[in-house]
Amino acid sequence: MVVAHPDDEILWLAPIIPLARTFVAALPGAPYPPDLTGARELVLAAYPVAGFVFLPLSQADVYRRSDWRRRRLTPYGVSLRRSCPTVYRERYMENYLRLLDQLDDYVRRHAVVCTHNPWGEYGHEEHIQVCHAVIELAKRHHRSVWAWDGLPVTDLLARGCRTRSDFYDPLPPGLAEVELPVDLDLYRTVKELYQRHAAWTWRPTYEPPPTCRYVEIVRGGVPLVDPCPPPVGQLQRIADLRWRAPTTSARSDR
Repeated sequence: MVVAHPDDEILWLAPIIPLARTFVAALPGAPYPPDLTGARELVLAAYPVAGFVFLPLSQADVYRRSDWRRRRLTPYGVSLRRSCPTVYRERYMENYLRLLDQLDDYVRRHAVVCTHNPWGEYGHEEHIQVCHAVIELAKRHHRSVWAWDGLPVTDLLARGCRTRSDFYDPLPPGLAEVELPVDLDLYRTVKELYQRHAAWTWRPTYEPPPTCRYVEIVRGGVPLVDPCPPPVGQLQRIADLRWRAPTTSARSDR
């Protein structure tokens, strides 16, 4: 399992946790608020399920810095607003390359990977980016990818996010799917752990539905849900990025 941020694993992929050999938080470092990175590390140290891994990367802090009503999909995620400061824009684009580098071995070693859906659950720019990176690596290593079939289009439109309705609705017929039960005791235990350390980032009263539906979006390296990101070599600006090697500490990328 690969998610963008700590707590995404229990929010969107809770039924997968008992089934996964490894679950990875790809962007655990948080430049803001300043205490969030340390709080997440405390959660990791006390996590009740083995196999949780933090990559040495930091989030770009681009949440809501794209136009949720008129987005353009890109290989590295989504287009950001012109008003987005350059430092955040470049960090977001560079993180895509870092994700490809840091996640490559995890995807290569597992035949099936579960991750964010292509519309980023509720539209989060970094959820979409992580999904794009996992799809690209699945194509490279001929792996399969599954994602949660939520939130519904009606809920997303009410939140002002058109990514699913504009690009992915309806999903192709005949996708493999599975309904999995949510272990609410595990969910509440993990949620309480995050809240105890002030690291919970979603609604404080939220509980998932009793079952969640997951769909296969890549099979053996072949994408089943379009549009899919083009090969990384087609990214127009990627050659212009001031590439820096992936950091060795989640804090060092602030």
